[in-house]
Amino acid sequence: MKKICFLSLMLIAVHNIANAQLSINLNAGSGLWTAPCDKPNVNGEKVITPNFTPTLSVGASLNNTFNLGIMLDAGLSFHFLSANGSYKSACSSDEYIGSNGYRKFEWTDDGGESYGHNCGDAEGAAQHFLIAIPLRIGYNIGKFTPNVGIEFGYRINTNDVSNNSMFGVTAGLQYSLTDRLNLTCNYLSGLTADMTMNSTVTTYDTTNDEGWKIEYRSSESHKWHTQRIDIGISYRLGKSE
Repeated sequence: MKKICFLSLMLIAVHNIANAQLSINLNAGSGLWTAPCDKPNVNGEKVITPNFTPTLSVGASLNNTFNLGIMLDAGLSFHFLSANGSYKSACSSDEYIGSNGYRKFEWTDDGGESYGHNCGDAEGAAQHFLIAIPLRIGYNIGKFTPNVGIEFGYRINTNDVSNNSMFGVTAGLQYSLTDRLNLTCNYLSGLTADMTMNSTVTTYDTTNDEGWKIEYRSSESHKWHTQRIDIGISYRLGKSE
């Protein structure tokens, strides 16, 4: 009995694969992106604020839809991400604390290079060019196809962020306008950090006769992650169904 059930399931799977609808889709769209920091506050002061700026995208994908309504989609896309101030950060200047102390602030990267009171100016002013490979699985419900997946990406302009490779998770919805034309909406949340910086706040005791003495020092790591929403259209090549 178990063998019969197993063979039946295998035959159903083979039948669905054999009758899958394979198509090539051309995609284009626009949207918004940002890169929020996981720790926007330093020493109790908010010094990092996310910004939202426009994006443009074009690409193509290989789509496979099975009889059971399951959709598999693998694509290659090119994204233009306009300059975004989310990477820019600042803080209060160094300051005296009463008559006995002094507080000093500093940004440093993972290599120990100091950026003083500000960081992310070059990254925030740059336009970013991204090549992405999205892989999605969805399920057809009438004209709607909700989907989830993953995306691998790489920024071509390598000097703009400290980590040019990107990996994230996606969630989206596709709506069928005709048998060839679809309206798409996809959201990406990056899991890998675009940029990592360290903030250090040092408080000195200035009353020491032998020189300033470190009274307290705190250091935190700050990471910026890409988030993006794309709205576009998808056109299926090939014969009409």
